[in-house]
Amino acid sequence: MKPLEPVGQYLAQGVQQALRGEGATALASLRQALALQPHQAETHLLQALIYTHEGQFPEALQACQRALYLDDGLPEALVLRGYLYCLGKQAAKALPDLAQVQALRPDWWPVYGVRAWVYSRLQRWEAAVQDLQYALQLEPTSGDLCYNLGLAYHALGQPELALEYWGRALLLQPEMTEAHAQRATVYGELKDYERSLAEYDCWIQKQPQAAKAYYGRGTVRAASGDRQGAVEDFSQALQLNPNAGEVWFHRGLAYSVLGQTSAALADAQRAARIFQQQGNTSAYHRARGLVAYLQK
Repeated sequence: MKPLEPVGQYLAQGVQQALRGEGATALASLRQALALQPHQAETHLLQALIYTHEGQFPEALQACQRALYLDDGLPEALVLRGYLYCLGKQAAKALPDLAQVQALRPDWWPVYGVRAWVYSRLQRWEAAVQDLQYALQLEPTSGDLCYNLGLAYHALGQPELALEYWGRALLLQPEMTEAHAQRATVYGELKDYERSLAEYDCWIQKQPQAAKAYYGRGTVRAASGDRQGAVEDFSQALQLNPNAGEVWFHRGLAYSVLGQTSAALADAQRAARIFQQQGNTSAYHRARGLVAYLQK
């Protein structure tokens, strides 16, 4: 086996560093490779991918532009540039890149998934559904595609279809707790409290440190008339996140209904202080209204 040329050594080193999560050192290795061989579009693309993973989006876009200057038909670079445009609040600029990729590789499902995300940013939900459905035909085992279809159908005001696709997502990826969260919320909105609570139970079983899950389950328990159960869930949520003003407020409401006025007042006052510190004026006045009511 022949030893790698210096460019190959730097590239291999950069890839290994990136796989180990050493983004900064990987980028340094790639810069050394590019200093020796600056006209390799794939190296610029790899650099763009690492910059994206590191959250350095302007640098990622610049690297993407360099890759496409060298090879204007590089599909992965076009998709990444479209993604970066969308992150930079230039979603409409992403669509020509993604259309070009679709023409080059019409059976490559990721381009439809990314374009659906772009359409969602533009509030073009019907177009997002169309792309996601086509992507799902090409990649029927993707839980992420099913999850995103649920989001799109929910945005279109079709909760039953949303629930169906989030359910399919969970069949494909049982650990997808965000699908349980969405189903729990929508069942709650539909006043199907039994199913909502079941979804919250699944979420908490898989993610017992999720303060939002206890808060959400508490609101459903309160809506269904189980005020004591709501207080227990709100208390657990506050143990996990004591700066959650909404949880203090809702626990105060639950205490008020239970006739525990002192506890209710203390929670309402705590909620008001947190909202004031956060600059949340409307929530602050709401909490102060509860304080005034309890002090009558």
